[in-house]
Formats: sequence, C-alpha cells, structure tokens
Amino acid sequence: MVTHLFEEEKTKLPYPDGAVKEKNAEYAALLMPLFAGRNSEMSAFQQYLYQYWLTLDAYPELALTLERMASEEDQHMRILGELITALGGEPILRVGGRHGHGYYWTGEYVRQTRGVSDFLRENIAAEKNAIAEYNRRLKAIDDPYIRDVLARIMTDEQEHLRLLEAYEARIASYGR
Repeated sequence: MVTHLFEEEKTKLPYPDGAVKEKNAEYAALLMPLFAGRNSEMSAFQQYLYQYWLTLDAYPELALTLERMASEEDQHMRILGELITALGGEPILRVGGRHGHGYYWTGEYVRQTRGVSDFLRENIAAEKNAIAEYNRRLKAIDDPYIRDVLARIMTDEQEHLRLLEAYEARIASYGR
C-alpha cells in the first residue's frame, strides 16, 4: 500500500453551511478569477491532474497526493461556482471584460513542466499566489458566509503548500 503525506480525511474541516446575504454582482465578479482565471481553481485542478499522470509510475506517493489535491481544487471550483450563481453571476470559464468580452479559460494555462523539482517549485509559487488572492477577497467581501467559505478554502490551499514544500524538501534530500 502506498502511503502519502496527506492527513487522514476525518481530520478535514467541514465547509461552512449557510447562504449569501443577497445577490451582489461585484462579489460575483471578484470570485470569477478564482473560479476560472489563469491562476484559478480550474487551472490548479488541471495542473495537478496532469502532474498526477506524469508521476504515477516514478513517484506513486507524490502522484496520490497530487490526485487528492486535484480533487480538492475541483471541489473548490464547484463551491465557487455555487457562490457565483447565488450572487447572481454566471459561472462561465471566462474572466474580465463586459458584454461577452474577456478571456476564456484555456488549457494553455496548464504548465507542461515535466521535471518534478521544477514543477514542485512552480506549484509552491502558485499556492502562495492562491493564498494571497483569497486574502485579497477576504478583505474586499463583507458577506460573512462568503468570507467563511473563502477562509475554509484557504486552509486547504495552506495545506497544499505545506505538502508541496515537504515533497520539495524530500526530493532535494535525495540529491545529496
């Protein structure tokens, strides 16, 4: 049986229950880049899934962790889509612009880095960026339920960062 650095599922905190206070197009727009921007939950889901396939044979423990992280990023995307809808927005894979203009999510946002050490460094930077983006939204959004949900998602991103840094250190120690 392959073990991995992920903590037991039973220790995971539940996502908050509740509802948004009211429809708010501004809040929906603030969530869209987290949903489907270049550095979004959609991008992270696809990135980790791609890396899972790359590492499955050579690094099965890392592969399982990446698969679990991909699943969590997918869950975050679903939650953000539900929030955007509840706020009166439309959770489409496009950000920015008005009246149908903007940038659609594209597979080009998935980095094709094949070296494990290299993509771990990129993933660490991406998770740090995600945490910073969630912090920015927490400061800009006043709805208590949305803030609770974003804070809960951010705890997953912090755990992803911890795991990626642990794998980076482990792989770096092999080279010594």
